Amino acid sequence: MPLSEKSSSFSCEHWFSTFEQLAYDTLKGIQGSYGSEKVSYDQKKLLKIKEDYTIEAEKLKDFIYGDERHLNKIDQHKIIAIYIKLILKHKPFTYEKPEESKDIIQYPSVSIRLINENYCIIILTTILMGWHNIATFLEIPRKYKVFLLSLLYHCNINIVTYEVLTFSHIIYFLENHIIKN
Repeated sequence: MPLSEKSSSFSCEHWFSTFEQLAYDTLKGIQGSYGSEKVSYDQKKLLKIKEDYTIEAEKLKDFIYGDERHLNKIDQHKIIAIYIKLILKHKPFTYEKPEESKDIIQYPSVSIRLINENYCIIILTTILMGWHNIATFLEIPRKYKVFLLSLLYHCNINIVTYEVLTFSHIIYFLENHIIKN
């Protein structure tokens, strides 16, 4: 299938119901974990991601293709990178960090403290699974996942450092290392 046909199936509408379900699954997955009561989810922020997706995609197409943007589509790596940017920008999950205390012996897991960053990774792997028609869960190797979480955390703190084209190349690299063709 030519790239243009594949890319056309990666519209925001196509994936959005999956993203909503994954948000609820993410919450369900942390239930009962230490610190999970400090996590909240705001569906309105996920809806804002849906609204902003088309604007971001059109800006990127304009940057890449200029006057010929209407003739071209962006690939799945750039689509995933746009979704990740918008998740980090709008932060559909909130982790309310407890006040520092000498009594705190245990800290919540990384999956709770970096819940938006983890949600980005879930979105990334889900789209790659759909793109490649893979039914089994894709796991990013730990050595790459730690790097990716660190990078996403940095961008979450300062969203202006997030570059869609740079992240699309990172996603391409990950895709080539986690999917055995």
